Amino acid sequence: MHRNKTLPLLAVALLIAAWAACSTNISEPAGPVLLTRAHAHNDYEHEHPLQDALDLGFTSVEADI
Repeated sequence: MHRNKTLPLLAVALLIAAWAACSTNISEPAGPVLLTRAHAHNDYEHEHPLQDALDLGFTSVEADI
């Protein structure tokens, strides 16, 4: 009889723990993720090509002079 009462309580406790773990791991990065192996080509169709590339995390940017 004691076993039948603890099983639903254990199931509820596990569900609450799983829900709490899932809800705390969802977060957005504080800033752009740095793209260390990516290169942004100079794109003149963008209003601010350099700033757009930097805002998106590119660490290598082409500049035509």
